[in-house]
Amino acid sequence: MSSIRVYIATFNRAAILRETLEAMTRVDRAGIDVEWIVINNNCSDDTDAVCASFDGRLPVRLVHESVPGKNRALNRALASLPIPDIAVFTDDDVSPDPGWLREIAGSCDRWPEHDVFGGRIRPRWPGGRKPAWIRQPWLLSIGFAAHDLGDAEKEYPPSIYPFGPNFWVRGRVFLNGTRYRESIGPTGNSRIMGSETSFLKDLDSLGHRMVYCPAAALDHRIKENDCDVEVLKRRMTSYGRGRARIHGVNYNNLLTEHPRRWWLRQRVKLALAYLRLGLLRLIPSADARIERVLWHHSKLGWLKESFVIARETVC
Repeated sequence: MSSIRVYIATFNRAAILRETLEAMTRVDRAGIDVEWIVINNNCSDDTDAVCASFDGRLPVRLVHESVPGKNRALNRALASLPIPDIAVFTDDDVSPDPGWLREIAGSCDRWPEHDVFGGRIRPRWPGGRKPAWIRQPWLLSIGFAAHDLGDAEKEYPPSIYPFGPNFWVRGRVFLNGTRYRESIGPTGNSRIMGSETSFLKDLDSLGHRMVYCPAAALDHRIKENDCDVEVLKRRMTSYGRGRARIHGVNYNNLLTEHPRRWWLRQRVKLALAYLRLGLLRLIPSADARIERVLWHHSKLGWLKESFVIARETVC
């Protein structure tokens, strides 16, 4: 029987975590060797007490990482405990379908030569209703982690990866020392998106093939303020910062070989980006204006992070 560990890193969201662990008690795990690993990432709330309250109802093991950073927390758990046959990574605000674990185990049986798997993610909207102005697939994906490639189980297309709240890998992917990049991802109340994407991109570059498994589905519970435009602006900015970290900003060695030209180019692009942001206010449709402004904040995040990366590169 394959061993499964479900990893959840959390920071000061005890009430949300409680709801998630409660949902996990409703997942069918009969005959499955599974354990939930909750990583307390420098929490100051009652996260530990929440985990303890599930004693006898759910096999939960608590790991502590005092240095803030989701990826650091996940690496701590991977280093602290034996690596399982199947490592499942999810978030502290999800509610899986009852057959979630069985579908995860079954997918690994059906695709023995593949190492990386992702499942469907459905946003669960506050009050059960999606705001009418949230229309674009990219906004559903980046803003709310919606992930749906259809009803067929299949290999992922090139450069398309699973999403953080619902993916799993075979333990053998860690044997060569592959771990999460600790320079990216949520750190306390700060955030550079791309935690899981950077990890999966590294696995892709190493030749690990990926499978989409829609039957292993869960709900991502959206909080009321997650739909606030100002909150989404910050999320899109962090998405842009993450893309800069993941894809780099050297531009065919322009930064390293001609740094003055690089800095001039980026400063001009930043000035133009702010100018365009101001012009977007002229779009008459409120819904279209919000969408364009949000996307533009991802560009601003990317540009601003490029300056941080450039200073690190020069140093």
